[in-house]
Amino acid sequence: MIQFADDIVVKAESKGDIQRAVEEIDEMLNTSEMKINSAKTKILVCAKDPKVKADVYIGN
Repeated sequence: MIQFADDIVVKAESKGDIQRAVEEIDEMLNTSEMKINSAKTKILVCAKDPKVKADVYIGN
């Protein structure tokens, strides 16, 4: 995880890893009464197969 000001970059090897990381960050922020802004959240997938997707869910 890379942090700069109020931005966070998460690198992961799999969709499951990125989902777990987002869930952990979401839990951490909730303890400070903060939340992830899904409208500003971006996902970049770097894969040889162009069909690879990473649908990540925030919160419930």
